[in-house]
Amino acid sequence: MISFSFGIYQNYANERLASNNLLTNLVIGFQDDKENNRYVTKEMLDRCIDQFSDNIKSKVDCFLVIPEIENELYTECRFSVKDGVFASGEKIKENFLRADWVDTYFSEEQEAKGEPVVLIFDKGGSQNKTPVTDRLLKEGGNGFIWLQGKKYHIIGTQTILTDSVLVPYASLDKKTILGKEGVTIMFRTMFTGEQYKEITGIMEKELGELAVIPPMESVDDIQLKIAVTMTAIAVLITLVISLNFTILYLYILDKRKRQMGIFLVCGLNRGRAVGIYVWECILLSLPAFCLGMLFFHIIIRPFLYPVYHYLDGVYTSKTYLLIFAVYCIVSFTVLSAAVAGHILKSR
Repeated sequence: MISFSFGIYQNYANERLASNNLLTNLVIGFQDDKENNRYVTKEMLDRCIDQFSDNIKSKVDCFLVIPEIENELYTECRFSVKDGVFASGEKIKENFLRADWVDTYFSEEQEAKGEPVVLIFDKGGSQNKTPVTDRLLKEGGNGFIWLQGKKYHIIGTQTILTDSVLVPYASLDKKTILGKEGVTIMFRTMFTGEQYKEITGIMEKELGELAVIPPMESVDDIQLKIAVTMTAIAVLITLVISLNFTILYLYILDKRKRQMGIFLVCGLNRGRAVGIYVWECILLSLPAFCLGMLFFHIIIRPFLYPVYHYLDGVYTSKTYLLIFAVYCIVSFTVLSAAVAGHILKSR
């Protein structure tokens, strides 16, 4: 019951945080140094991403950047990193197609090779094309548009943003300037403080003052509140369990009054008697507690993941040690007080 409640609250808290993008999206902005003609380019971002650990790359669902290609044209690149190469990302493709924002999407091969392919804006047919889109089509002709001096093959359309195009990130020239929106790193689940430090450390080292690093203090406060609430939940449930067990054990002790009297007559002091009975209770309950935790971890826990999608990383060894520590402390306190009171009454 403690483990289940612990996990359900953590799932609820994680879901609320994820819905607000508080811990799933890390946005690192870019700024220009026009006096020294310094800008963040694709080549510079590539060096940063290349230094990210495999752990981070596997946890990132999507990188989003806005390259500055043409003044009137909003260009968007969404990509992931798979086995050391750029990939379109199956989840990105699945979400876009499901929402009917695109009629097709880049293949893994097109993204990895940086093929010059493009999705152009078209909402409801050629009569709804914007002047910018229409001009690009006329300049390219025969299903192509010109971007960065290259002919991009139009493979489909998108309705995400007006006067915008989607292109594979790897198709961009390495000197392409990236917009001040920076890079949005979208994680599959909440990112950790350790991952935040690694990413921001690499960005600061490679980009210097051109990187605008967001603070993480508010996120730490939220995590602290979650930890305190989860501990309080564990304490309350353990208190109820301990009280139930104590009532049962006091009934057993009541039936053993004669035995207790003999011990006291033979010179056993009351403090020692309390210790013996409390440890007897703990030795009886601990195996049952450990077996219950093992049963939950092996049998019940796997059934929770399909229903509660934010349990990833909840049931760790630290979680079980915390629950065990709370159980021992609360049980020992409640049992000691109850048994001591019972022995004093039986004088």
